[in-house]
Amino acid sequence: MAFRLANLDGRAVLIDGENWHDLAAASNGSFSGDPMEAVHRHAELHTIQLNSRSPEGAVASAIFGPPVPCPRSVFAIGLNYAEHAGEADMDLPESPLVFTKFPSCLAGATDKVELNSDFADYEAELVVVIGTAGRSISPNNAWNHVMGLTVGQDISDRALQFAAKPPHFDLGKSRDTYGPCGPAVVSTDLIA
Repeated sequence: MAFRLANLDGRAVLIDGENWHDLAAASNGSFSGDPMEAVHRHAELHTIQLNSRSPEGAVASAIFGPPVPCPRSVFAIGLNYAEHAGEADMDLPESPLVFTKFPSCLAGATDKVELNSDFADYEAELVVVIGTAGRSISPNNAWNHVMGLTVGQDISDRALQFAAKPPHFDLGKSRDTYGPCGPAVVSTDLIA
């Protein structure tokens, strides 16, 4: 079964249509309710049946936090399409421009963003959530390590980012609340 995993007040919940179910209750205690445990055990989320349960609440009245609240790392690809490179008046790099964002910048999709600069910028991003660790993963096996997908905003303090040469991508993009995402991670089988 496909899943939509969210974080409600630090508890893992599964979204089913317009309702949400507490993961610990829906799994009969097999899961603790920690969203990070759900990320690491994501393959088991496919087995949880929600159709015979009464939901705990409505999605419309819930305020979800970042669906993956404490990732070990956050990597991003800069200038990842030609139009964006043109907007930035930069050449498209020959190889991907990889930078990091501090996990402390993450926020929920509807959380208030605290802008620290008159030169703030934002970009919508597809977020790929890795659920299974690995090294030297072949391209043919890469999707087997993906837990799911969500959406995010990559917010930048451009004044801080370009205050030095080379630029401070990590500092300019990692201020508190500069990484809103969610509201849920969806399993890849929901993406056609």
